Amino acid sequence: MTPLQIIFIVAAVLVVLLVVFIILYRPLKSHYTKKNFKDMYGKKIYKLAQYHDFYLINEFLFAYEDNRATTIDHILFGDKYIYLIKDCYYDGSLTGKLDDDNSLIKTTPKGKVSYVENPNNELKKNLDRLTRVLNMKSELFICITLVNPECIVEVSQNSKQFYLVQCNKADRLVTAIETRAVSPIDEEQLHKFVQDLARYNKKGKRIARAKNNS
Repeated sequence: MTPLQIIFIVAAVLVVLLVVFIILYRPLKSHYTKKNFKDMYGKKIYKLAQYHDFYLINEFLFAYEDNRATTIDHILFGDKYIYLIKDCYYDGSLTGKLDDDNSLIKTTPKGKVSYVENPNNELKKNLDRLTRVLNMKSELFICITLVNPECIVEVSQNSKQFYLVQCNKADRLVTAIETRAVSPIDEEQLHKFVQDLARYNKKGKRIARAKNNS
């Protein structure tokens, strides 16, 4: 076999491998994201909390009436608001209205259309449960549903309290909300909120993360 033939074979193999990689990259990435999206979102929220020097509670499990329980994926304590955050993954695009109770329409990359529960409904219920249990004002809270970056969001959103965004836009959204012309939460009151919520968290090991005082 001549050197030219060897070079040709090596080049052909590399081209085939490149084509296979291009074909499989998106499906593999989508599969990985779908399997690990909660960990991925959690890391982004943790970095957001560190950057802004906010308190954070992950996997907040609390009991309400009749000993029933529910979980809030993240509670982020900003300077002006407390954020209830729900993690979601959708393959394809979402359309509909976030502000009503109707289902959203999901369209997969292959064009299959189905209805999915509006994630805002669960956040509304958890907000109501939490404020009643702890006797807190609902105006203190902002509710955010996070979706994967690949999800195309075409959902109408008119509320200033409920949002649905791709996870890579969470920092930008929280930063914008924190610039609103409202008074910050009193530092002592905020610390009390953190401790009260930490006590209600049934997952005792996942308590509030202390702010960085450095």
